[in-house]
Amino acid sequence: MSPAEIAKAQKLARDWKSEGKGLEKVVVPSPPKSANPPPKSPTLEPTQSGVLTDPLMSLQYLKAPHRPDDVAVIIGNSDYSLTSNDIPSVPPAKNDAAAMRRYAAEALGIQEGNIIFVENATSTQMTEIFGNERSHKGKIFNWVKPGKSRVFVYYAGHGAPISKDTAVLVPVDATPSGLPVSGYPLNLLYANLAKLHAESVTVVLESCFSGASEAGAVIAAASPVLITAKPSIVPPNITVIAAGAADQIASWDQDKSHGLMTKAFLLGMSGDADKPPYGNGDGVVSFDEIGPYISENVKYMARRYWGRDQDVIVILGQIRDGQ
Repeated sequence: MSPAEIAKAQKLARDWKSEGKGLEKVVVPSPPKSANPPPKSPTLEPTQSGVLTDPLMSLQYLKAPHRPDDVAVIIGNSDYSLTSNDIPSVPPAKNDAAAMRRYAAEALGIQEGNIIFVENATSTQMTEIFGNERSHKGKIFNWVKPGKSRVFVYYAGHGAPISKDTAVLVPVDATPSGLPVSGYPLNLLYANLAKLHAESVTVVLESCFSGASEAGAVIAAASPVLITAKPSIVPPNITVIAAGAADQIASWDQDKSHGLMTKAFLLGMSGDADKPPYGNGDGVVSFDEIGPYISENVKYMARRYWGRDQDVIVILGQIRDGQ
C-alpha cells in the first residue's frame, strides 16, 4: 500500500471517532504461530467429497463472555418464488444469515435461545417480530430487558422504494404491486426498535433500496426490486450499517456466496480491521476500525467486480438520557 493510500485510510479512521455505543468492540483471537492467515477474499471451496464449504463459517472469533440479556434478530430472505416469479431471488441471503447467526453467538456472546432466526420471512412474520404501526410490542419487545439488553438486528434480502418518502424491506410473500401493503417500512423498523429501551441497538442491512426500472428489469448480481426514496429517519439511539446508498446496488460476491458488505463486515470483525492501516493491532476491533475497513473494501470490490459505485452507509447512534 502506497504512503498516499495509508494516509487516506488513517484520515478515514480519524473521521470515524465517536463516543457512540451502538456497535460493541470485538476482541480478536490470537491464532497459533503455525497457522496461516485467513484469505483476504474467501469464496466457496470444494471439499474432497465435492461439497462446497463456506470459509466465513470457519472464521475465528474469540468466544465472547456470555450475555444472557442480549437479543438478536437474523433474517435471510433468499427465495422470493413462494408467491410470485416477478421478484427475483437473492441467493447470497441464506449464507449471509447463517454466517451472521454464528457471529452473533460467538463474537457477541448472544445465547442461541435469544437469537430469532428466520429464513424467508413473510410479511406476517416480520410484523410479529417487530410490531406494526398500531403497536411496537412485537416478539423482540417481549424479549428485551429494558436498560440491560443489547439488540443486534441483521437483514439480508430485497429492499425497495415505494415512494419518495418510504423504503421497505421486502418479505418473501410480497408482489411488486403489493409492496405498499406487504413491505415493512424502514422508518417503522427504526421507530419500533427505538421504543425497546435497550442498552443499545445495532441494525445491519445487506440490502439496497434503489430498485429496478418500472419495466421490472433487475441488475445482475445485486439485491434490488423498484424511485429513489430519501434516507429513512434513524433515531439517535440506533446504529445502522447499510450496504449502500439509496440509489446504489448492494453487490454480491462473484460466486454469489455472500453480499460484499456482509463478507467485509465478518472478515473485519474476525481481525482484519484491527490490522494497519485501519487498526492499531491491539487485539480489539473497534467501531473506529471496522467502519473505514468496510467502506474501503466494499467500495473497491464493487468497482473491481462490477464496475459500479457502492458506498456503505454508517450512522452511529448514541444512548439517550433516560433510555
